[in-house]
Amino acid sequence: MTRRLRRVAAALAAAGLLWSTPAHADPITAIALVAQGIAVAGGATVLGVAISVSVATYVAIGASLVGGIMARRKAARAAAAAQRAASRESLQERTLVLQSSEPSPQIIYGRCAVGGAVLDRLSSAKTYVADDGTTKTRPDALQHIIVGLACHEITNVHRVFMLGEWLEFGADKWTTNTNFRKADSAHVTKSLAFSGAGQATIPDVPAGSTVSLVSITRELWPRPENSEPTQSHTGATISGSTISGGPTSGTWQVTYSLGNTSPRVRLEWFAGTTTQTASTYLKAANSRWTDAHRLQGIAYAILTLDLDDSRFQQGLPSDLTFDVSGKPLLDPRTGTTAYSDNTALAVYDWLRQPWGYNLTTDDINTSSVITAANACDALYYGTEKFSRVAGAFKASDDRSAVLADLTENMGGFVAQGPVWSVHAGAWSAPVMTITDDDAAAPVQVPRSATDHDEAFNSARATIIPFGSTQTEDVDPYINSTFVTADGGNEWQSFTLPFCPSKNQARSLLRQFVEQARAGMIVQYTGKMRLWRLEVGDRVTLTDSIHQISDKTFRVLDWSWAPGQPVTLSLQEDIAATYDQADAMDPDPAPNTSLPPPGTVSLPAGVTTTSGNSTLMQMSDGTIVPRVLVTWTRPTGIYMTSPGARTEIEWRQVSDTAWTALRVLGDADRTWIDGVRDQAPILVRIRHVNSFGAESAWIIRAHVVAGKSAVPTAPTGFAVTEGASGERIYSVTHVQDLDHAGYIVRASGVLTATWDQMAQVAAWTGATTQHRSGSPGDGQWRFAVRAVDTSGNLSVPIYVTATLTQQAIGWSELSGVPGNLAGLTGAEQIRNDQLASSANMLFDSDFVAGFSEWVLAAPALPPSGYGVNLNPTWTLNLGVGGSANTIYMEHLSRSNGLYAEVLGPPVLVRPGDVMCASAYTGAHRCKVAVFLFYYNQSGIVGNSYNSPTVENDEEANGNGNYGLQSWKRCFSISSVPQGATFARLVLRKYDTKEGQASSYLFACRAQVEEVGANATGPGPWTPGPAAVRFGDNVYGQAQTSDIAEDAATSVLVSRYAGAMTLVGPDTGTVIRQLYYTADAPCKLQIRLSYTYEKNVATVPNGSDPASPGSVMSFNLTYSSGGITGWPDTAFYIEHLGLDGVVSYTHTVNIPSAGEFRIFCYCTAITGITIYLYDPVLNVEVIKR
Repeated sequence: MTRRLRRVAAALAAAGLLWSTPAHADPITAIALVAQGIAVAGGATVLGVAISVSVATYVAIGASLVGGIMARRKAARAAAAAQRAASRESLQERTLVLQSSEPSPQIIYGRCAVGGAVLDRLSSAKTYVADDGTTKTRPDALQHIIVGLACHEITNVHRVFMLGEWLEFGADKWTTNTNFRKADSAHVTKSLAFSGAGQATIPDVPAGSTVSLVSITRELWPRPENSEPTQSHTGATISGSTISGGPTSGTWQVTYSLGNTSPRVRLEWFAGTTTQTASTYLKAANSRWTDAHRLQGIAYAILTLDLDDSRFQQGLPSDLTFDVSGKPLLDPRTGTTAYSDNTALAVYDWLRQPWGYNLTTDDINTSSVITAANACDALYYGTEKFSRVAGAFKASDDRSAVLADLTENMGGFVAQGPVWSVHAGAWSAPVMTITDDDAAAPVQVPRSATDHDEAFNSARATIIPFGSTQTEDVDPYINSTFVTADGGNEWQSFTLPFCPSKNQARSLLRQFVEQARAGMIVQYTGKMRLWRLEVGDRVTLTDSIHQISDKTFRVLDWSWAPGQPVTLSLQEDIAATYDQADAMDPDPAPNTSLPPPGTVSLPAGVTTTSGNSTLMQMSDGTIVPRVLVTWTRPTGIYMTSPGARTEIEWRQVSDTAWTALRVLGDADRTWIDGVRDQAPILVRIRHVNSFGAESAWIIRAHVVAGKSAVPTAPTGFAVTEGASGERIYSVTHVQDLDHAGYIVRASGVLTATWDQMAQVAAWTGATTQHRSGSPGDGQWRFAVRAVDTSGNLSVPIYVTATLTQQAIGWSELSGVPGNLAGLTGAEQIRNDQLASSANMLFDSDFVAGFSEWVLAAPALPPSGYGVNLNPTWTLNLGVGGSANTIYMEHLSRSNGLYAEVLGPPVLVRPGDVMCASAYTGAHRCKVAVFLFYYNQSGIVGNSYNSPTVENDEEANGNGNYGLQSWKRCFSISSVPQGATFARLVLRKYDTKEGQASSYLFACRAQVEEVGANATGPGPWTPGPAAVRFGDNVYGQAQTSDIAEDAATSVLVSRYAGAMTLVGPDTGTVIRQLYYTADAPCKLQIRLSYTYEKNVATVPNGSDPASPGSVMSFNLTYSSGGITGWPDTAFYIEHLGLDGVVSYTHTVNIPSAGEFRIFCYCTAITGITIYLYDPVLNVEVIKR
């Protein structure tokens, strides 16, 4: 039956038309039945046989590639990479001898080093010669290991590798290697009677032993006087066991040495035939092995080890490997079955075996096998064949992976259709010329060239060479012409588990590299003339539309259905790919004379725009920034045809992953959503034409502009008092859809403007009234501003109000936090914050970090300062509220001056008594806590008035020991005349003499109004907390008012001045912060600084603004007990000679626990870079 009729039969079988026929009936008979029993519908005739189907039945047949390098390209690269990784691992595993209760059967093709599965272990006794010359037995001195090698017949086991050496074996099956044979000897003394001829015979000499004569003596009796009592005879010789030239009479004591060289390893192997019998040797050695132990159909070896060799007493040698010639193969060229290492014959065998596809010989095109086998036997590199097979695999291995490895070993593939065909990587002449006259539809070109991620010009391979038990790397193949054309090396790695030769591997690598250039694929719909083509056939194609002229292609896929044309998938193929010379032309077979579809013009007129004109308002009123990207609309057939597109990708400057957008090829704009206000981003754009060719990227840097228009100002602003003296702030609500809340400030100066006022209240949402305990009694100027969701402020609205209702009696203080220190029950008191806390200091426990604190250090700039240096120097080890610690560090001694940190402004009135305090740690320095009093012109006084102000190394603030390691410094003073506000001062003096560094630590700061008789501060209580609008943090009096997405803590770590980093440097920590979250939260991380590169240090030949001269920061964080912690690193590259970095990232923290956030240098490629004023800021946001 011809292959053409097989196609028809397969089609009918698929349609269910071969009824009432045996499963293996002759398809010709079935076709005849169809032709005779059904009227022809549609009139299709193939090879003289009428084919008809019902209207509802659709018959389609075809063929396609199922293995080899060409088929593997059609799979996903990820799957291919995973397969290569698995192959590399299994390649070395094939030489292991393992013991398993259920070993997977092994198949061996060609001659290679393999392991096996230990099937059983037996032991037996060993005979040896004792010192008295007798033969004795040592129980269990020999161990017999039965190792299964293959589940089929093999040809030979040539030798065994163990303990670093290949062992050869003689006809007696014992090793001939001297390193595994030992000389044994024993001295024996016996009484022998000598004949008159001076001869005697030594009895019972063990077979194989050599005898050496030592001495012949006898004792004289009676003992003679004045002479030796022993008589010796000399001059005797020995041959075999006969002594000659000895004494001529009498019985003498003969001492001789018995020597024997015994081998320590024995090998017996069985080929795995269906008629093999049990081992005679093993049956005699151990009764457990009987005639029933034939293991027919299993190739195995019996390895006997002499345990007198100490090297075998620790178990089986770990490097035990067998040199095996594998399965005999059927050769359709001769019809005989014999050993062969021809790869095509191995593929032919694999297809017909149960571990393959279990096909019959009728299922396979044997002529294709013969052609492929001849190609594999062709000589390359002188006398070396093109493709020899040498490898093993398990029956449990993935079939498609094994077939791909086998066909890849000959640079070919297997095609599946009505019959299967085998193809080696060798050139054959085209079998047909296809022209425009053969086309039934326009030619489609789904791929004009090899995809960028599939192309390569350099290749590596790993093999196990013949005679070796270890994997080895083949010398890489690099086509220098391709490398020059591509602008650099593009690597691909291969594992060739069936390749025994580095020459063969190099030949395959060269072929793979050149095949990778032939990436053009054509979809051809043609007339019935194309019916006779087979998958794997080569054709020449001429197509006038695409101006393709006499170009060679290979058939990848073939399909047909009754009433339909033949459809072919063709891939370009080049004869030079299969020769032994390196290609010298990067494009030896141009695809077409049309303008190159692989050349795509750059996008022109690219602009990025953001701001008020591009904003998008969500349904809840939130304003979301967007970026509009526009470019000049492309022209030309390749960009206006279906399949063409423009690709836009964007990312934040500090990120590495790009977000992709796609629009049609004739579009001229798109929108980027999901960006953050003020975030620096990179946008890149390229054109991809209908052939899949890509232009280069055009990159634009853009800083996102969000909403800048101010919100509507509130109206109806009034400040009144409640019955308990609380301050009531009222407004008429702003109706803006993106309204977020309100902020109120106040000042005792009735002409003060917004920037001269201190904050007294803030609240979120549409509430038109808010209550607070601030400010105290007196006449005040107030201002209110509306805030939108972007953090923009409206113009301020001012009012003046006089407050008088906050004086209350001592009896009313029961249960109220923050009772004033130094007062008696009869005194009337005033306290700005009594409604919530005695502490008037906003952010008194540094949850807002340095956002409201000011560094004042012109004479002694600190080396670093921030919040929460690390857990050891944080109150209570960072557990619980009010645990944040502010710090300032100096890493040297300077000029004996000091540096200061100033707190947020606190409203005061002349004559009031104020107490400033903070818990401090003084490490190798002196620390002071006091107040500066201000009016609009500057400082008008201070409270540095007593020893209680200072901590002179009395307590260092180590949080491991709780509050007892902190000193509470304080000062009490009256507000001087003219003062309107005060700031708490944390002063750090210079590092003490003889010390290399010093630190100020402070926590739980407090500013409170006290009585005239107060001698110390009251208990510490939290001051006003924080609320977040957009990216800004503001104060408010009531912590409970903090809404969702409001900041509850702000951590800051900064370095004052310049840092110099010199490469290479892989671990300098720039800034770091610690924090303990008591609930799930969200982190808003900001890192900002300016930088400058020292151009003089850039390596010669490098562009100082190129990625080759990049220093990167790694911004990362680690967890201490947080479940589901998102452990991720973010990288910031410095591409310019200088610039400003402002990086923002948001992280969701899923559970409570301690975390550390730090940024450090990860790579400096030979340059020096200066960083100025780096600041790491982290907001902890309520969820």
